[in-house]
Amino acid sequence: MGAVIIGTLALREYWPPATRFFPHPPLTRPYGMAPAAFDAFLRACNDAQIHPYRIGQTIGNHPLSAGYHRRDGTVSFRGQKIPYTAAVDLGTRDLNRVQLARFLESLAEQGFAAFYREGGKWRGNEHIHAIYAPLRMKPQLQRQVRQWETRRRRGKMPTFRWQRRWHLNWRAQ
Repeated sequence: MGAVIIGTLALREYWPPATRFFPHPPLTRPYGMAPAAFDAFLRACNDAQIHPYRIGQTIGNHPLSAGYHRRDGTVSFRGQKIPYTAAVDLGTRDLNRVQLARFLESLAEQGFAAFYREGGKWRGNEHIHAIYAPLRMKPQLQRQVRQWETRRRRGKMPTFRWQRRWHLNWRAQ
């Protein structure tokens, strides 16, 4: 359904030779992930030097999601209306703590408010819950982005240019 295929040539732009993970089929934008969010995700993977084959849930209704992955709206891309959610879950089983921290920071640089879910109800299902802030989103995701920003401010973490204007898109469709 309107998937954009990223071919081997495009992947070579994102990967330094030592970090390419071939042979893999070409990576496609998953259903429910906006093209801008997918491009930002690929840039974050490249910056963190980890492979991108880790996208879990985009639009979905897993019981642990509690509605956070419901559809937020549609975006127009190449003449098509593409449904999306601003939230995405990313697998982390192959990442150590250093790689995880580097990936979370790379996601933040690209426009994601990303949380590492571990322990408690997430034990055995550890993952990153990331929200692409420049997209319109439902109020419950807006609250999560605000919580993420507050934690970064309290932790004296760097602020990114996109944080000054992300709230302009916070009208749910």
